[in-house]
Amino acid sequence: MLQAARGTALTTRVRRYPTPARAVAGLRDAGFQVVATSPRGRHVQSLAPLRGDRLALVVGNETHGVDEETLAATDLVVRIPMAGPVESLNVGVAAGIGIYELRMRMVLAMLTDRIRATLGRDLGVTARFVRAAFDARLAADELDATQVVALMIVACDRRTPVDELTRELGLTGDERAGALDPLVDRGYLARTGPDVAITDAGEHAVAALWTVVDGIEAELYAGLSTEERTEFRRMLRRIQENALRLGRGVRGTPHTG
Repeated sequence: MLQAARGTALTTRVRRYPTPARAVAGLRDAGFQVVATSPRGRHVQSLAPLRGDRLALVVGNETHGVDEETLAATDLVVRIPMAGPVESLNVGVAAGIGIYELRMRMVLAMLTDRIRATLGRDLGVTARFVRAAFDARLAADELDATQVVALMIVACDRRTPVDELTRELGLTGDERAGALDPLVDRGYLARTGPDVAITDAGEHAVAALWTVVDGIEAELYAGLSTEERTEFRRMLRRIQENALRLGRGVRGTPHTG
């Protein structure tokens, strides 16, 4: 055993339990997800639904396998797919296959959790929810959030290049027509060469919509103090600045002021 383990057994912490089931209970109490191997396992180990936590693998001998009491105490029971009439592997081979396959599954589970918790995903989900809230309130005016933002951007400068407006709205070329053409058709915007300009009707629409937008924003900020709202906007600006710098390939110290 010492030779097979290349001496690592001499530096490994070992704890003895009176029964295997007690050992499984101790591992679970310590925060491990405990997985056992059995020919009758519900899951193929390469597809085991792991949580991404610390993992403990329980294997049994080739003749009798893991006893029923211990299997019942584990979180998951997995099986190694076998071909032909062979029903089991010796414990060393089974452990090696199990550790490799489950380690890969554990890494994938951790990556999945990490992806779900990333800043980009959180911001993206929040943006979709906010847009849906605006769209629901603006439906009566037959406008959506993107069109209202477009009107407000153009109203600030009186005239805006269409390509620049498309970038600011985060639209593709195909989406641009669907957002801007209805505003032109309703007389809110006018095309002037490569630009669009706000019309008198567009200015009146922005003035009328402002109270609606202001009310929606107040509801979205519900529960936040004035200081928290100010700090939130300041943090968003920092993130935007850092994202712009990364998008341009500019290296440097992140904005911390």
